[in-house]
Amino acid sequence: MNQAQFLNKKMLQAVDTILAESNVPPVIIIQGDHGPWLQPNDKRMWILAALYFPGHKDQLYPKITPVNFFRLVFNNYFDGKYELLRDVSYFSPVPKLYNFSPVPNNCRE
Repeated sequence: MNQAQFLNKKMLQAVDTILAESNVPPVIIIQGDHGPWLQPNDKRMWILAALYFPGHKDQLYPKITPVNFFRLVFNNYFDGKYELLRDVSYFSPVPKLYNFSPVPNNCRE
């Protein structure tokens, strides 16, 4: 528990420093993994996703998945021409690593 509190504090300090010292508004993506693989199906792909897209917040949407995070960055900040992909996640159980099944997108804002 102490490690998580320490890391959270350091992460907030790092973001504050980046925002305060940047000459150009920065893009910030903080993303965490989905945690233990033994989660129930409806929670298996839940992750932490904190996105800061100055000037382009309107491009974000509630059901976005990580497959499209950097596509939005490249398209909006670097004139990229990447099509957005379907926001779908797949899971394959051990030991059947190629037996993929879709996982419902239960993303929240």
